[in-house]
Amino acid sequence: MMGAVNTVLSASKSYLFEDKIVELDDDARSSIMKSIEDIAGRGFHVCGFAELIESQEQYDDDPTFLTKMVFIGFAGLLNPPAGGELQSVQRCNTMDIKVALLSDDRIETARVLAEKTGILEQNKEVAKVMLETAVDEGSEEKELIEDLQEYVFNIDYYTSDKLEIVKSFQKMGKKVGVIGGDQNDLEAMKQADIAFVRGKTGAEVAKEIADVIVV
Repeated sequence: MMGAVNTVLSASKSYLFEDKIVELDDDARSSIMKSIEDIAGRGFHVCGFAELIESQEQYDDDPTFLTKMVFIGFAGLLNPPAGGELQSVQRCNTMDIKVALLSDDRIETARVLAEKTGILEQNKEVAKVMLETAVDEGSEEKELIEDLQEYVFNIDYYTSDKLEIVKSFQKMGKKVGVIGGDQNDLEAMKQADIAFVRGKTGAEVAKEIADVIVV
């Protein structure tokens, strides 16, 4: 099993320590998370690894095997800005265009990236986005309950967070442009006043709905 380290840890009931399988208790989880936060705070994407030591056959009809993994470890992957982002953000600022960063990385990693690209001032607190269901019973609308002015958001990659953030900015009377590239960006791109996609890396389905293709 490989994926977001929080998800992998949640699925693990034990961990590998000095070639022995040890119970993953609260103290161990806390120690592991401290190390993860340290690496993420240096701008690394953190990926967790776990495996099912016991035979999976005995869990064929038991979905709980996904909570009985053995945590093996994690790795930090560095994906620095390609270059030119700081200058681009500065040019946007001179034109009163505010740039927002929506990241499904750990908030520590998103903060470093936002600082390097000029989106977030050094040492300024990052706003975690919290989404809650609207008060009206039966309404599927969600609304942000954190201040949108920070412009750096920690989102769930597999939910409609991006769409809801776009809607929230529009409710504030702002015109919103979205730079997307894959399947999870489509709804936000459709909702935006203008949608951009990168020509080299963007998915074909994103190019089809984009207003501007950047080459």
